[in-house]
Amino acid sequence: MSSAARAAAATGCFAAAVALCRAPHSPPQPSAVDPEPEPEPEPQPEPEPTPQPKAVRYYDSDFEWSSVVAPGSAAVARHGPFLPPERAALLEVEAASHWDEFYRRHAAGFFKPRNYLLHCFPELAADAGAPHRRTVLEVGCGAGDTAFSLLELNPSLTVLACDFSPEAVATTRSSALYAKHAAAGRCKAFVWDLTSAQLPAELAGLTGRLDAVVSVFVLSAVAPEHHAAVASRLVALLKPGSGVALVRDYGLYDLSQVRYKPGQRIGENFYARQDGTRTYYFSEQGLAQLFARSGCEVVDSRMCTVINRNRKKKLDMKRVFAQGRFRKL
Repeated sequence: MSSAARAAAATGCFAAAVALCRAPHSPPQPSAVDPEPEPEPEPQPEPEPTPQPKAVRYYDSDFEWSSVVAPGSAAVARHGPFLPPERAALLEVEAASHWDEFYRRHAAGFFKPRNYLLHCFPELAADAGAPHRRTVLEVGCGAGDTAFSLLELNPSLTVLACDFSPEAVATTRSSALYAKHAAAGRCKAFVWDLTSAQLPAELAGLTGRLDAVVSVFVLSAVAPEHHAAVASRLVALLKPGSGVALVRDYGLYDLSQVRYKPGQRIGENFYARQDGTRTYYFSEQGLAQLFARSGCEVVDSRMCTVINRNRKKKLDMKRVFAQGRFRKL
């Protein structure tokens, strides 16, 4: 093609483009077939994740209980003679006042969750097939450690919580957790001295009707001469054939027993702390016999051994707890 022809073709294309740009603009018509596009949905907030219970690592066999028997026996032999009878009697009379003082001193920030309880006592775990809400009596509720832990872990439980210290019951009732569960009809706290044969009004009509009685570090605070009567009293509240007594307490030759000094020994395996509160140390056989003689079969009985490590001081502390599950016959 000659130079003249190429120039003419380029001029023609330019003219056509200019004409197209000057033509009147017609807006695009909607298709008769395609529907109007739907508006985009508004963004929705991400759902909050369902809180998951914190994993609990449960230990109950960190060492053989037999390994602490010899050194424990030697330590107990160094504790010296028992306290004079009049001193022991005074501690019994003043027991409630000593515990009241204990809770007055430690009321602020006292509650410590006991999420290990379902590992100790599987009877307290949630059961989707349960035909009714189960009722549990917790004795010696203190600041609510056990009661609140059970209520949070298992929504099918109703917990009646008692303590012989009015100060302890007041501490439990002052908690926001108590307000929450009491409003839902799942919790009630009241005063009851376990050594009293008279049932409180809150337990009237409940003899033989409770699903479980839970005692965690409570019987040890009761003088051993009352243990048999207290156990029988608690077992009487349980349903025959299915009700269970679930007990965890201080075990023989626990570190806290070994550390006592002369002048604190009230009786055999029974001691007075510096603040006037008292502690009894159970053997596995002794705890099992206590409830067997009260009309229960022994489902499980053991000495739980736990090593608590103080990383700062680089110390291993050997703790011993007597634990049992007893079903009413």
